[in-house]
Amino acid sequence: MVMSNAHREIVLSNPGFNNIFGYDPDDVIGGRTDVLYAHNEDYEKIGGLSEVRHAKDRAEANNIEYKRKNGDVFPGETVRTIMQDIGGKPLGYLSVIRDVSERVRAENALRESERRNREFAADVAHELRTPLAVLRTRLENMGESERMQPLVEHVDDMSQLISQLLAETDLEGLSVTRDDILDLQKVCTKVAQYFAPLVVKQHRMIEVTGTEERVLVNGLEGPLEQAVRNLLQNALKFSYPQTTVTIDIGADRSVGVINRGDPVPDDMQDKIFERFLRADRKVSGSGLGLSIVKRVVDAHHGTIGVRRTDDGGTEFQIHFPECAPAD
Repeated sequence: MVMSNAHREIVLSNPGFNNIFGYDPDDVIGGRTDVLYAHNEDYEKIGGLSEVRHAKDRAEANNIEYKRKNGDVFPGETVRTIMQDIGGKPLGYLSVIRDVSERVRAENALRESERRNREFAADVAHELRTPLAVLRTRLENMGESERMQPLVEHVDDMSQLISQLLAETDLEGLSVTRDDILDLQKVCTKVAQYFAPLVVKQHRMIEVTGTEERVLVNGLEGPLEQAVRNLLQNALKFSYPQTTVTIDIGADRSVGVINRGDPVPDDMQDKIFERFLRADRKVSGSGLGLSIVKRVVDAHHGTIGVRRTDDGGTEFQIHFPECAPAD
């Protein structure tokens, strides 16, 4: 704990302060507080009390890099309070500083570990793609027998898992800016056209409904296409044959993907976006598709929910915030 007056001169320090900074009381009492800061801009940012007339918001918490007597820099978690007289006039600062070096080191180590794990997963996924493609080709060349088809499907499932793992790693550090503007109508129509042959092959239909006007949002085309594709794949997986899967685009910057099949159980609706969770274990899949959708939506500051439709199906709906104009 350290106390300074209106001129930012140190008037009091406790033993804990002396232990953290390495100063004896005589070293700092009467001196300016700038000696404690590792960066002068942090000292200047806080400013003095001459322009503060009333200490209404007296407590301020932040993280600052400080400097010990021996020159070592350390991160400090700081709660600063403005002291005042009986009339409310600011008199000085009372700062409680906590050395959080160990916590910061642990957080940095955790981030580095996560980074290495992501890179490892991406490297493994890339290395597996080629042999799986070769294996699938060889299986297909062996003929369309009933014995070969399940093997081909297993290879396809593994390839899908690898694609989802790569998509997961690509989402790290995803950032959307005001200059990233796209049309939801265009994105959804593109995805629907891409899936149309597969939908027909599976004896289902696909439609794009809702507004025909442009719906602009702040977003990145690649990740949003991935999100809509994942929702559409999920819808096809659980829809009944001879039914229609719908992509509904709302003028309120929403995208709904609707299937006519068994609805998501009520007790699963809050958990459905968790990684590796599958609502139906009898249906193949990685359990990553919906978690990727959720991460993409979060990165775009949107929301996503799931509900039962009036005709007994399921709708996943994404809603995006109002589009901010480009700088």
